[in-house]
Amino acid sequence: MNIGIYLTTAVPPGRQQAEILDSSLEYARLAEELNYESVWVLEHHFTKYGICSSPLVMAGFILGRTSRLKVGTAISILTIEHPVRLAEQAALLDQLSKGRFLFGVGRGLFSRDFGVFGGDLRHSRETMRVWLSIIQDAWRQGRCCGTSNLLKFESVPVYPEPFTVNGPATYTAAMSPATVEWAASMGIPMLIQHDVEDEEKISNLELYRSVTADHGHDPESIDHSLSVVVGVDNDGAAIRERARYYLGWWMEEAQRDTKIMDVIEEQKLADYDWHYRKWKEAVRKGETATAVRADKILRLNPIGTPEECIEKLARTIKATGISRIICGFEAAGERQDVLKSMELFEHQVRPYLPRQQ
Repeated sequence: MNIGIYLTTAVPPGRQQAEILDSSLEYARLAEELNYESVWVLEHHFTKYGICSSPLVMAGFILGRTSRLKVGTAISILTIEHPVRLAEQAALLDQLSKGRFLFGVGRGLFSRDFGVFGGDLRHSRETMRVWLSIIQDAWRQGRCCGTSNLLKFESVPVYPEPFTVNGPATYTAAMSPATVEWAASMGIPMLIQHDVEDEEKISNLELYRSVTADHGHDPESIDHSLSVVVGVDNDGAAIRERARYYLGWWMEEAQRDTKIMDVIEEQKLADYDWHYRKWKEAVRKGETATAVRADKILRLNPIGTPEECIEKLARTIKATGISRIICGFEAAGERQDVLKSMELFEHQVRPYLPRQQ
């Protein structure tokens, strides 16, 4: 069982930005000490939902301060960057870390990012696919060129070549069926969300397997990652209350700053139709209120006593067959609460989780 952690770098009310970043580095240090497999950093802009504005910079810093941990981006927003620059930077991190860098990508949901950085929401799906193709050409062939209507440039050599054959291990956030099918056709492992019912996770995995087989990839060799929100405390009621407060604030911050649903409705963005339909369905069912969404995350994720966490996580692992778990511990509260939760998870939860073959 491979266990990693997310570093959201979210800044709740009353907390300081420098404190959050220092805490993030402390969580990464403890993750290596506890023999966790990986640390993943998120990318966000213009919001205290997360203040890591450059996941490659933060990943590089953590790689330089550790010796064993793998460090990944979850995600790097492809659609607001130039693909060749990303290919260069990721290959450089791969070389300097001797293969410890993991490249998680996605197309983004915060509409303001596109307005500021010049990305195109109307063509975000196509942009992501073209950009990743260019990046993979750079890593696998040592050269790339732009030949699409989105980006044209002559063939150029790309340096440095990556340390890892064919480039850093690549993952993608996959929520909609269209993205699941695309990831499967490419043989790219998925980063699976923490707020999805087990039945939907299973459905997406089944869809992925069926498409993957049609494209010549071995679905059994593809190692997906499951993200979970984790809070472990011997006082289950106390940890759930702290997590409920944190999650409520976190989701309100995202809803206020994303604005994607308003933009989808106003601009009729076909690339986000699935997200819009899911949101409208949730509105109809009365599931969009912050308190309701926080309760859903508390229900689905391992937050509680060690025994409660084992039960919830074991059920999801058995249902999905996934053996790479990425834990977001920051909902546990203050720094000392998060560190305690990480320790308890390592010693009182992880040893009792089912082992996948």
